[in-house]
Amino acid sequence: VDRGAQNYLRRALKSLDRELGAPGAAVGAAARILVADATAGAEGRAFAEARSAHGGALFDFYRLAAGRRRLLAGGPKVAKQSRDVVAAATHALRTYDFRYAVLLEDDWVACHGLLAALVAAVARADAVHGAFAALRVSYGLNGIVVPKAELAALAAHVEARAGAKPPDLAFTEWALAAPKPLVAYRHNLFVHVGAASATGN
Repeated sequence: VDRGAQNYLRRALKSLDRELGAPGAAVGAAARILVADATAGAEGRAFAEARSAHGGALFDFYRLAAGRRRLLAGGPKVAKQSRDVVAAATHALRTYDFRYAVLLEDDWVACHGLLAALVAAVARADAVHGAFAALRVSYGLNGIVVPKAELAALAAHVEARAGAKPPDLAFTEWALAAPKPLVAYRHNLFVHVGAASATGN
């Protein structure tokens, strides 16, 4: 979303490009970053600037605004945020072949060493827990690693709870009720740089 003079998205993508797109980041070559524009109406400035600066092999840019139906229940900004998360997840499932999705927000910057730490966290979760519902490597709705097999169920739960809970709380509700474990990595792999909330809180 556009947040006035703040363009967190460019900072976030620059950090991801540094960590995943750098020469020698062999695992990063298997990653794709889907950047979803959730701005209603005209294309968002932050999205357009980010696409101009970061279009390339690592990033795909996708507009969510077209065809979105309005939710009447709950706070409109929170419900819209939930619908945007669902639309992005649905698009990813229809478009990409992947093993894990990582949910990212636009106002978190990747720490140095993200790729190695992320690979280590997933490997450790696999070794200790086997199949898991999700793996947290950050806070809020950021840095949530979801196996592809679980992503549709998570999206369905977020959509069902859109009138009652923001997507990060709906995620926690879903993960704690899932038959597979919710795993948390001991380190936070991102730095929160946002001061202006998308939902105004």
